[in-house]
Amino acid sequence: MTWAMKTRDLLRQGREEGREEGREEGRKEGREEMRETGIKALVVTLKRLSQTLDLVIQTVAEQFDLSLEEAEEKTKQYWYK
Repeated sequence: MTWAMKTRDLLRQGREEGREEGREEGRKEGREEMRETGIKALVVTLKRLSQTLDLVIQTVAEQFDLSLEEAEEKTKQYWYK
């Protein structure tokens, strides 16, 4: 195999790896956006149903497998809007 052929093959491999990394990053961002959408929907719905802030925080923590601190931060982000 010539140097030019090796270089071409390495470039193709690099492009493919870059594409796959880009796809994976896009999928990860999509999952994160859907999770945020779900948290927001849950918080807004439970607030409209007159649930307490503490109960909503607990529910968000349980439903989205978050610590209470993370759930509190996320809940307050949408509770006070």
